[in-house]
Amino acid sequence: MGGDQGQPEARLAQAALAGVTVGGSAVEVTGLDALRAAAGENEGDGTGVLLGTLLAALGALLVLVFVFRSFTAIVPLLMALVAFRPPSC
Repeated sequence: MGGDQGQPEARLAQAALAGVTVGGSAVEVTGLDALRAAAGENEGDGTGVLLGTLLAALGALLVLVFVFRSFTAIVPLLMALVAFRPPSC
């Protein structure tokens, strides 16, 4: 089986529920297959995981600097950087 197992069914369910509302709220299809199907539709869009992680780290650094009033607040981020190990291929 390919990597899109269940995705055609998720797309069919999303198409069948398009425009359906319950109490004024739209009905959405959830689940891993629906997420994978939706991710395949807009692949290449967005900022990317690396940029999002770097922005989050910068925000965390700013909060730590504000709380501790010192740039030694970078030490926890450096410890997290050292502890991070990318997954093996």
